[in-house]
Amino acid sequence: MKQASIRFLFVLLQLCFVSVTYGQNKTVKIVTFDFCPWQCIRKSTSKDPGIAIEVAKIIFESEGYKIDFVEAPYARAIKGVEDGEYDLLLNLNALTSSKVALSAEPSAYLEMNFYTSKNEKWTYKGVSSLKDIKVVSVRGYNYSPLSVAYQNYLMENEKSGRVVIVSGDNASERALQMVLNKRVTTFNEDASVFEYFVFKNHLSKAFKMVGTLGGGPLYVGFSKKSNKVAVLKEVFDQGIRKLRKSGKLAEIVSRYGVSNRIGERKTIKSKWD
Repeated sequence: MKQASIRFLFVLLQLCFVSVTYGQNKTVKIVTFDFCPWQCIRKSTSKDPGIAIEVAKIIFESEGYKIDFVEAPYARAIKGVEDGEYDLLLNLNALTSSKVALSAEPSAYLEMNFYTSKNEKWTYKGVSSLKDIKVVSVRGYNYSPLSVAYQNYLMENEKSGRVVIVSGDNASERALQMVLNKRVTTFNEDASVFEYFVFKNHLSKAFKMVGTLGGGPLYVGFSKKSNKVAVLKEVFDQGIRKLRKSGKLAEIVSRYGVSNRIGERKTIKSKWD
């Protein structure tokens, strides 16, 4: 009788262990950063947390996952995924890091344009046109998929005074404010991020677009150190295909006033680079 009781307790403990382990494996830790309208957790209501965040919630929660969202500045978010601190990051270009695994399906499509204050006379005509102005960029941004020359210019001139790098919370918004206040001449940012910023702040007439680096897709970046990487990639890729086919993805995007180009894979580069 005692042996039977011991066996029963042993089996019960094993079942509890399996249950706890399964529950832990069904949790996904997602790091987010300020990148409205794609990721807006820090300053938005629960009804508009950002396109990428809404998509992630639908995809993973429908498969029984509990999502643990953590906020961090962009560069720190990338490092956290590389180090295995987080399972994934929602928007990443293909050349940002070789230490993360990318989704097969794109999570966003960016059009990277140069913006200046309304009365500025400068226009972008290749990297050579930057030599007499001051530009601002966000730490961690990697423009290499569109222009290796522009990315190299930023890296080579950070200490010269011609390039200002901002980081931390609301980095993109602070960069645009620097342009507006004429502390710098221009900032290269995604058109959707820019349009969302000027719409929310009633600044549509304060800026103008003066050139482009082109456009291309972003992907979800998964930590190669996570033992769930293969499963999470498959869940995301299948999930976003279903959302696209059903029309739900287009419905989500339309609420943010953004053109629905998610799914496009072609990279379009500037004629200047």
